[in-house]
Amino acid sequence: MASTDKVIFDTNAIRNEGSPDTFLGGRSELKKFEKVASILIPEIVIEEVRNQKRKILVSKRDSFVQNIFHKIRNIDENETKNFDIDDFISVLEQSEEINYSVIKLTDYVALLPEFKSMALSNSVPFEKDSDKGFKDAYIYFTILEYLKTSEDRFTYFVTKDSRLKEVFECNPRVQVITDFDDFEEYRAGYFREDYFIDKMKADLDNEILIPEDVSDVWLNINGNWVVKIISEESTYFIEVDFATKEIITKTSKNFAKGIEMLVSSGNFQTTHTCVDKLTEYMPFFSDEDIVNILESAVRNNQIYWLASDEDVKVFVKTLFESKIGNVPEEIVVDYKNYYE
Repeated sequence: MASTDKVIFDTNAIRNEGSPDTFLGGRSELKKFEKVASILIPEIVIEEVRNQKRKILVSKRDSFVQNIFHKIRNIDENETKNFDIDDFISVLEQSEEINYSVIKLTDYVALLPEFKSMALSNSVPFEKDSDKGFKDAYIYFTILEYLKTSEDRFTYFVTKDSRLKEVFECNPRVQVITDFDDFEEYRAGYFREDYFIDKMKADLDNEILIPEDVSDVWLNINGNWVVKIISEESTYFIEVDFATKEIITKTSKNFAKGIEMLVSSGNFQTTHTCVDKLTEYMPFFSDEDIVNILESAVRNNQIYWLASDEDVKVFVKTLFESKIGNVPEEIVVDYKNYYE
């Protein structure tokens, strides 16, 4: 399976002190990340979100009991006081629409000496001249344990905490970012540097390019980068090796029209024709392209009725398995019904 970006979140990025009807906060940012990456949240962060929400709801409940309108409306005070806040939070957590995975620290006993040493010496991520910072240290070791057991070559960590940022500065497998814009800027940053611009110029027959022509960057089904170039002359999609940053292949074909035709296919012949033509361009598909195709593969009967046909089955299966972490759960369920 091809790799996809993994993004780990600190509490300050997803705290939810306002909305009473959702578990995670920072939803507008999370929804952006969800479209292009797998979201990971340390277990202690989830616990902190629960605790924050509980404190707020307890405070709101107590204020509501004391509010004059509580008595004016003859609302049963005992019913309000006995409302099960923990159960309510549990339901919110279970019904959370944002797709995320929890990462846990399991080797904490063996790490106690290191915890103690860092606290006593006020080392990052503990605060300067203070032993405060247990939670941040717990997150730090959770991420390190995740990296030990993961095949991911690189991960992002979203935090606004300066001490956590500092502790990861020398770790080549972790890039600390503050938000989605930072994430996008970092992903595209290398490909806007003069060195890579010159490489692309040479590969595009010395076409005039400027850094601003790099409009987007993403990981493809092979785990390589795709750089989208929009120049005055044309639009290019360039596949670049993940590790070496060497250019593998490119196309200026507008395959978006083929995807639109497939998604709206009205007959079997169109479906087969589109699959045949699009197969060549699969390495250039973005996550949005892939989810769009997979959704049509389980919603459009002119596609899923051909699920047993080898070309359609291989095409859809390849896309699904490469990006399963970014596929909405309802599409996963329907895919398994039709294609497995």
